[in-house]
Amino acid sequence: MRGDCATGGQGVSPLLSVLTGVTFDVAGPGEELCGSLANERIVCDRRAGGGYGCPSPMPECTRLGFGKADRITPRLFLTIALQTVDLLAENEETLFSENQIHLVHDIHPVVKLDFARAKEYDGFQSVSDEAERVHMVQKVLSRVANEGRLTESKGGPRVSADILAPLKTAVKTMGELREALFKTYSGLEPSGDYKSFSWKGICRPMLDISQGQVTAKSTGTPVCSRCESGPVHSLPVWNGLMDATMFPQCTKWRDFVPADHRVPPNEWTVAAPGGGEFSPHALWPVRRTAGGTWADEASSMGPLVEEEAKKQGVKCSPFPWQSTWRPENPSESWPSSGTSEEAVSKAIKSDLDERAAFWRVVNLNDLLKSYRLSSEVVTQLEKDALKLVADAQTIDSCEHGRSWYIGSYPQVYVVLESSDHGKSNLRLATGPVCLTADSEKEARDRHKKFWDQVRVDAGCAN
Repeated sequence: MRGDCATGGQGVSPLLSVLTGVTFDVAGPGEELCGSLANERIVCDRRAGGGYGCPSPMPECTRLGFGKADRITPRLFLTIALQTVDLLAENEETLFSENQIHLVHDIHPVVKLDFARAKEYDGFQSVSDEAERVHMVQKVLSRVANEGRLTESKGGPRVSADILAPLKTAVKTMGELREALFKTYSGLEPSGDYKSFSWKGICRPMLDISQGQVTAKSTGTPVCSRCESGPVHSLPVWNGLMDATMFPQCTKWRDFVPADHRVPPNEWTVAAPGGGEFSPHALWPVRRTAGGTWADEASSMGPLVEEEAKKQGVKCSPFPWQSTWRPENPSESWPSSGTSEEAVSKAIKSDLDERAAFWRVVNLNDLLKSYRLSSEVVTQLEKDALKLVADAQTIDSCEHGRSWYIGSYPQVYVVLESSDHGKSNLRLATGPVCLTADSEKEARDRHKKFWDQVRVDAGCAN
């Protein structure tokens, strides 16, 4: 694809994209920090669904989790490894799971280890032998290196092998392991400092609405190329809809994904076999592979919302299809009022399939792994949630309908909606199942609690 798309022999765009992933790194001495990192939620768990078989993250912390194509640099990996070993040297606890490793919400990478809730983790183990404790730490850190694709770093296998040597060498004490790790780290960072450097590479641009357009917001401070202000034409972030759309039907799916959100659709051109080219305004194969994806996504949403209902101690009930999505600029063929639910659901599925084909539909939780949202955007999404619920209550006056609320990430999808006049907005879509409280008051309270948390996660709570 043209427009800075990193495919074939072209260079990789300096902007973060679904093609290159995020590089978890730390800034070296004298490096200028990206202004977008000056917020409360700097690092986030970028795994699909987060960690499994473990309790929720510790307060004011998140887990170290990598998304598809994400990488960790040797310097950051050793920073985390050294801090982890330092903490283990202070006690006799056992580190048996990488999910026990937490990162504080701070401008600097600061490690905390969850020992207090160790028994709540899958695979719980507790050993007293020092050599066995050390061996388990080595195994856990090796898994972190593997998940962070450390061996695929630009430094090459030889450098990575040297970095991993302390984890492959038999040692008997935490002190010996720390000494080996520190020696390796000092080869990368002569100062030996592994506590005062700041995050780098994981910045998230803030999406905002400016002059009727969705844009990457200017922070007023120096930022990296990814976070520069400008219009947003797509939301190309890893998510279930993207996987369903392009796999396994299209082996060349990367060619059809824009390198970043700024590339306008008129530059989305891909060479076609035998000559010619694919483009959104002509033949766009993604339209074919995207067909039916929203129906599948809505179906898979059910179990996730049910699981969330159990966590919140509430119920889960059917929600009218007519109230799952209301486009601001519906097409002329959009069903009129009074149309059957079956016809409306068919129209909604078709509409969102079409938008998904242009990477404009994404779950809110997935979106927040790559972007922050302005207060205006979150407020708009929250208003959409309230409007959809209010609309549903007029369609279905069942008893539980009065206690519906959209109050969990599995329920919330963000749609980048644009018009022919150059205007755009971020809107909310949901599915045919909804959290259901015992009373209207409880529904309001739970709604507020969730959206307050969204503001924190989106970086606009203040």
